[in-house]
Amino acid sequence: MFRVLQGCDLEGSGADRRMVRESLERLSTPQHWISGAWCSNEDDD
Repeated sequence: MFRVLQGCDLEGSGADRRMVRESLERLSTPQHWISGAWCSNEDDD
């Protein structure tokens, strides 16, 4: 946590630690899934 806070140029207060922890938790759990998407590999030229 210290290195993350230091890399973000944050002081390391309780609020900073809470913000980083919540952000990392959001990044670790996907919220959206894409399925059945269609993509064309043909050139449009």
